[in-house]
Amino acid sequence: MEFEELQVRLRQVGVVVKDGTLRRWATTDLIDGPKRFSKQRRRGQFWDWPEQSVEDAAAVWALKNLDTYWANPNHDTIRRVKNKAKELHELYTRHLTLDKLQGDEYRKDVTPEGETGTFVHSYDLHPLIILWIITVEKVRHKAAVEEKRLLTFCWMKQTVQGQAKLTFRGVKLEKSDQNELKLFLSRESSKNGQAPN
Repeated sequence: MEFEELQVRLRQVGVVVKDGTLRRWATTDLIDGPKRFSKQRRRGQFWDWPEQSVEDAAAVWALKNLDTYWANPNHDTIRRVKNKAKELHELYTRHLTLDKLQGDEYRKDVTPEGETGTFVHSYDLHPLIILWIITVEKVRHKAAVEEKRLLTFCWMKQTVQGQAKLTFRGVKLEKSDQNELKLFLSRESSKNGQAPN
């Protein structure tokens, strides 16, 4: 995408960043930077910003601007948060296994209304990592970055040919009084595996 589209997409979720600041974040590896390309029959150089830049820029902005105890971390901290948040987001959406859940000392078995499952709550993670992951999902759902949300990663446990298997069912993003992240694992008795109501 062109730089102007990157700025438009950021404004759509309530993020306003100066052009120079965005370019500086790219050169310091806080966000994915653009790739140079040329257009047929047009002179000059053009830059293609990856889709990931929108999510990363919104998350960096959130870490630097939202009213949190940990606000405005330095660049090294942001890079560490980014790497850990991306690793956890990948785990929570693609690579979760029963052994990873069972090895998690923070696992909580609860019975929310109408549903029994396993929840891993966000107080088990650093607030900046939570903020990064939730901001990425806010951008994907076109929600305002400043609004507080409860993000739930929904999985369903199934038995396939005698072996327990986890299937990712999606995410649920709801308004909340604070930014919070939950991992929900529905039991086999739940037919649809959707997030609890």
